[in-house]
Amino acid sequence: MNIFFLLFLIMPILGFISVYLITGSLINAIVALFIIDVIFTTLFIIRRRRATQ
Repeated sequence: MNIFFLLFLIMPILGFISVYLITGSLINAIVALFIIDVIFTTLFIIRRRRATQ
């Protein structure tokens, strides 16, 4: 496993927990989880396309 894949798995979970603990709002934590997941998915797709070209 490379480091990018590990970050892809770990960062959304850490972001969710951090936002939930800071704000105390589950809705804000879910929104943050969604945003982090979209960012990492986009980066993963871009990186994969560059690797295949």
